[in-house]
Amino acid sequence: MFLASRRLYAEAAAIFYHDTWLDITDRAEPPGLFAEPITSLSPRLYICTMDLKIYPKNNLRSFNEVYVPLLREMAGQGSLHTLHLEINGRYPRLDFWTDHWSDDDDEFCETEVPLLIGPEANIEYRGPAFLAAQPFQAFLDFLSDPRIPKVALYTSSADHYEFWCDCHRKLSSKHGLPCSGGSWRGKSKRLKVNQKHLLQLFRSARALQTSAEVTSARASGPPTRHA
Repeated sequence: MFLASRRLYAEAAAIFYHDTWLDITDRAEPPGLFAEPITSLSPRLYICTMDLKIYPKNNLRSFNEVYVPLLREMAGQGSLHTLHLEINGRYPRLDFWTDHWSDDDDEFCETEVPLLIGPEANIEYRGPAFLAAQPFQAFLDFLSDPRIPKVALYTSSADHYEFWCDCHRKLSSKHGLPCSGGSWRGKSKRLKVNQKHLLQLFRSARALQTSAEVTSARASGPPTRHA
């Protein structure tokens, strides 16, 4: 059916590729669905809803530079309307969120530094240094990109990082199972992030310390805020 004619290809592709799930674990280069130059017969032009999983070994900078332009292209020239983006696995690693690299698979991004956050950058907050780094800030810009009508962000509930606690869907109020230090005690395997709240808190976040101080800083208790 796909090879019968261009018309039949378009009709079949609109059905076959309408909902697509993709796991880009450990992929430095885009898979075949993304890799080929775009033409009128490119399958990715017919994807309307995509469920995309990112894992920690695929650096966020690579996602920003490689996948974000492709997703914008799919929305601008194709049919992409809804993107469900899930950050899964043990992702709070410094080498995932920033340009730093570590060969220790168990090294979590534990460094916390004083930050200024909030709509007017006047809320003092202790949190991981990557919140003010360019890769994370570019990722926040992508989440609010008007070129893709609907973008929903999810995190793994098994090991989501503490700063997400105020930003995921308030299942705790419904089930009486609040997070404890970043540990979700409910049964949901993934948590939907309240992106509006996430953007209000951390977009344009900036560190109050130099990069040398950030590197040597260590976590010192739970995050605190005050206006």
